Amino acid sequence: MNSRIFRAFLFFVFISVITVSSALYAAQEEQETIPSTKKKTYANPCNPCARLTGNIETGKKLFFDRGKTACSVCHKINTDKKKAPVGPGLKGVTKHHSLEWLAKWLKNPKEVWASNDPETLEMKKRLGLEKRKKTKMAVKKPLTNQEIQDICSFLETL
Repeated sequence: MNSRIFRAFLFFVFISVITVSSALYAAQEEQETIPSTKKKTYANPCNPCARLTGNIETGKKLFFDRGKTACSVCHKINTDKKKAPVGPGLKGVTKHHSLEWLAKWLKNPKEVWASNDPETLEMKKRLGLEKRKKTKMAVKKPLTNQEIQDICSFLETL
């Protein structure tokens, strides 16, 4: 009789291990298929003491939304200047610019262009635009601070 109890106990342990292992494997697989929705925290361009969290997926949607932001009308992801109708390709943009600078640029590009801060001067030189008086960059509709942070989060992934 003791061997029956022992076998039943082993069977129960075996089934428990299989069930837990299957559940962990399924959870890991599900995690890998979910699109990245990492959130990043950046300084708010209007209030440097405040912090906002940007959502990559929301930023991607905003970037490609031709109604609200229209970023993708002028900018492409690649760096091929022939394929970018107006603005430069944005792949690797965060290697050249800080996220705080990008947030200010998205908020008011004309003001940042005129400020001639070191990052802006470097951009003008890199793109061969030192003699241009004003930028062609225009924000179709004013963006909220949250939208700016979401777009910055997306740009960081390029």
